[in-house]
Amino acid sequence: MAVAQSGITPREADQELNASYQEAIRALTPAVRENLRKAQRAWLVFVEKNAAAMRIAAQPLGIPSAKCQEIEVREVVNRSVDFAFSKAPDAGESVKAHFQRVDADLNAVYGRCFAVLSPAGQAVLRDAQRAWVGYRDANGPFGWEFLAGLTVRRADQLTEFYIGSTTMPSIAKAPSKPEPSPPDPFARAR
Repeated sequence: MAVAQSGITPREADQELNASYQEAIRALTPAVRENLRKAQRAWLVFVEKNAAAMRIAAQPLGIPSAKCQEIEVREVVNRSVDFAFSKAPDAGESVKAHFQRVDADLNAVYGRCFAVLSPAGQAVLRDAQRAWVGYRDANGPFGWEFLAGLTVRRADQLTEFYIGSTTMPSIAKAPSKPEPSPPDPFARAR
């Protein structure tokens, strides 16, 4: 298997994820442990659907498969780090307000990504995003700050893959109208 740009192979990232998950599970109370299990199951569904969406979109958008793999590996590495923060929720309405702002930003990014895709690409991205929302919501017990971090990371991922990696295919660009010619003042005289 090819090595991602980060130097970590998908297999190594998966091994690190499994080790981090087991370590986190052992350190949690039974109630929090169950919350983490639910969140991890939701993450697995999301990762599968997100990988499918990227594979379908990659070729029409001119994105190499290595980029898909790099983003997939980064997602696994980031999830390994998440376990350190999956302990107890934070408090504060200001953090909730921050989450609401980054969620609105994510919605705007999602709309931009959606605009560059074919109908088939839109369908799989919609499915992946719904799975991501399920994953995000499964992490609700870990607090607004954690949810805000997941949301910012998703917006960055979508931006990097669908917008930053593309040259905006011609189907996504609005057709440009030709500049009208100035009227010929002598047309009536002819």
